[in-house]
Amino acid sequence: EYATALYKRETIERLAKHFEQLLGAIVSDPAAKIASLGILTAEEKTQIEHVFNPAAPESPENEAFHALFEQQAERTPEATAVVYENDRLTYRELNERANRLARTLRAQGVKPNRLVGILADRSTELLVGALAVWKAGGAYVPLDPDYPSDRIQFMLEDSAATVLLTQTHLQERARQWVQGEQTLQAVLCLDDEAAYAEDASN
Repeated sequence: EYATALYKRETIERLAKHFEQLLGAIVSDPAAKIASLGILTAEEKTQIEHVFNPAAPESPENEAFHALFEQQAERTPEATAVVYENDRLTYRELNERANRLARTLRAQGVKPNRLVGILADRSTELLVGALAVWKAGGAYVPLDPDYPSDRIQFMLEDSAATVLLTQTHLQERARQWVQGEQTLQAVLCLDDEAAYAEDASN
């Protein structure tokens, strides 16, 4: 018996099956601790394994993120890859912009074990910059524009970043921060695509 105002028939039937499953497990192994006994039926286990948690498609081991991204861009070039406020980029657009910037970064000497600073507000450009750095083979150092100037200067010096990616409205501040910085070779604006596209073609 059960309170029909509180429980649905399906709920009680499921509880009864779990109780029956638990009793069967106890009879099979009387010395087992209750915490180790399962209450799920074979049907429920199958449902959890195959319906709720389907096996993920296998991907090559150690495949880099930017390589997986390029594969997705080939499969769905016109699908939306990123949206931020009023900006929207498809996989094709994001991949092409990142490729152009990556060529510029390689021309600036970015390669494995080289760090690139990214000083940018949250935006689609920030994602373009991160993806481009990976494509060039480097790694990036995220620099929050709200950090104190001294902290940003220290992070650039400590990382020995050779290139700083920023945005037009932060460029003047960025140049002031890096005036005495010896390792930095270039400051590029993420939202001035024409500049780095032209640089890549030279």
